Amino acid sequence: MFGYIRPVPSELKVKEYSLYKAIYCGLCKTGGKRVSHFTRFLLNYDFVLFCALRSLILGEELKVENSRCPYSPLTKKPMVAENESLTYTAAVFAVFTYYKCIDDKTDKRGISRFPYVLLTPVARRMLKKAEKRYSGLSEKLEKPFQRLAVLEKQGETRIDAVADCFGEMLGLSASFGLDGADERIAYNCAYHIGRYIYIADAIDDLQNDDKNKNYNPILREHGDVENAKINIEKYIETLRDSMEAFLCGLNLIETRTEDSKMLCSILYNCATLGAESVCVRLNEKHSDERKEKKND
Repeated sequence: MFGYIRPVPSELKVKEYSLYKAIYCGLCKTGGKRVSHFTRFLLNYDFVLFCALRSLILGEELKVENSRCPYSPLTKKPMVAENESLTYTAAVFAVFTYYKCIDDKTDKRGISRFPYVLLTPVARRMLKKAEKRYSGLSEKLEKPFQRLAVLEKQGETRIDAVADCFGEMLGLSASFGLDGADERIAYNCAYHIGRYIYIADAIDDLQNDDKNKNYNPILREHGDVENAKINIEKYIETLRDSMEAFLCGLNLIETRTEDSKMLCSILYNCATLGAESVCVRLNEKHSDERKEKKND
């Protein structure tokens, strides 16, 4: 995942933002311990959102403790102590990292392919550790990943078709091991997070994908980057629709404890203010590029 959805700190209470940062640091430490030290370099904010959602649904009590950070060992930082959600999120991160390496190694050309060739053996070891702890997780995600790979290889022009595969992968990850209402809510919420991430990334990478001849469903639909930018608003509206659907699922989760209330507030901030700030940035980015092109 790519780090698109994060909160607006100024609109959170101090203790809520402190908890958000503590989840990030706890996830970094847990990933390094349980999966690979490379997770500390690759971790992004989308997985903090995933972890918070999983923890909220499980109704976990979050224990924050001061612990040494590998990047600044002389000082201690507040971190959420390892729990089931942190350990599981680290495993999910390992599986997604492996699939992304495989995908990029296939899609990239020339020298840009080289980093993914080097990273793939590391990602494979991460995958094995994740599978050892959560048997069947990677197998559950294999079918939507393969379907996504086929659609991208065929040059699919319908962005909903490809975003659905990525959304399904995240939905299956979030709902793994759950049942009943918890399973349905986890799947629905994470599915729409996945759709949002995939579509936002496609919008953000229009220029680079056009330059490097990489697959991008928006470019495929409109033929060239300029026509794609002219039609960008409809894709941004799709992002907003996904976050509305995410909020519908979030509203079904009971918040009885202080920790669950803070998690819910963090997730709500991410899905409203945080997600909207990304929509505004993407719209302005391509508007500015169109103006620059016109002036030239």
